[in-house]
Amino acid sequence: MKPADLRGRRVALLGLGIDVEAAIPAILAAEPGEIFVLEEWTAAARDDLGPRFTAFTNLPEIDVAVRSPGFPLHRADVQERVRRGLETVTPLGLWLSERGGARPTIAITGTKGKSTTSLLTATALAQLEIVAHVLGNIGVPPWTVAPDTTDTV
Repeated sequence: MKPADLRGRRVALLGLGIDVEAAIPAILAAEPGEIFVLEEWTAAARDDLGPRFTAFTNLPEIDVAVRSPGFPLHRADVQERVRRGLETVTPLGLWLSERGGARPTIAITGTKGKSTTSLLTATALAQLEIVAHVLGNIGVPPWTVAPDTTDTV
């Protein structure tokens, strides 16, 4: 899913971690019809989010959920909506869809050692005089670097 796919749709932000917060400008630029944020996260972020966001405690009828990787996808209310056709995406998924496959991107996945492996990879690339950005769910969120950068990420 691309950010443009959010246009005119009812979108909920599930979790306001650094990755979702960094994606907010791209989400707003897509011009969704309505944006909802869980009430428990809005107290700290209300001033930053402004009037375009509606707080909720019970998941409203929405078309798309942009969820923080730490938000439990297995929650009963979310699973019920997924069974009824709710689309879910993470900020990283939105960012990668904008990046496309023509730019140098290295994905490091697994259970243990991703941060160390990412830093070692960036260090090795730097030795080859290749600019590389280390992005991820913990640390530097993807939307802090433009998806169309020609640098390696």
